[in-house]
Amino acid sequence: MQLAGVKTAKAQMGYFLSVSNEIRPWPFNKKQEEYPMENYSDNSLPFPFKSAESNSLIDYKRFQTAKTYIKQNSDKIPDRIKQTISSLELMEACGYRNYQKFRDHRKSWDNLERDISLSYLKAIGVDLEQLNIAVTFDRHYYQQALRVPRCPKNAIIRYMACVYGNHNFQYNTSEEEAIKILQEKYVNKGRRCCINYPDIKSIWLEPNENVFTTYYSPDIRITKSWVIVTASGHDIGTVRIG
Repeated sequence: MQLAGVKTAKAQMGYFLSVSNEIRPWPFNKKQEEYPMENYSDNSLPFPFKSAESNSLIDYKRFQTAKTYIKQNSDKIPDRIKQTISSLELMEACGYRNYQKFRDHRKSWDNLERDISLSYLKAIGVDLEQLNIAVTFDRHYYQQALRVPRCPKNAIIRYMACVYGNHNFQYNTSEEEAIKILQEKYVNKGRRCCINYPDIKSIWLEPNENVFTTYYSPDIRITKSWVIVTASGHDIGTVRIG
């Protein structure tokens, strides 16, 4: 079986098939702003699927369009617990020897939960320019989600290093009200607090009364060997041992 982008002279030279099927080198220096949203619509995606609408925070899924595109290609080589010839070839193409480790990383790659090996994307036939266009749609949906009013359910309180607690807000407490509650109850006592919306943003309240926001826009950066995926905010308030 010949995997896409594996053991071919053009793949080894860093070439790819563009949307127009013209073979040309991938421009690694292309920036995200070169893919403006106004150039595209759901009805003219250059890959064969229609992305889902996302008009509310409930509907928003980080990298929903990019995940769909990568998964369509990944599904051509099934991921099974039982090793198959094609999955072993894929593992070897990505430079892995441990099959279970490769399966775990592959699952994370397909969901854009960790930096993705370019060897993997080339092997399953992902076109990097189309992937960048998919991420353009995902950033558009993210901007829609940011505009949705939010009423936080809880906040993370840092009492000391590696010691965290939660504060639960009453139903329908606005973001502004939640910040005031945290400032009066915890920040004034020297506690650091965080209202965290994984995949969306985190609002940090510092003991010095500074308030700032970290945003989790679904962005990628392509290097010569990896697709670097931006943070999602899911690990905030998590203590890892070992």
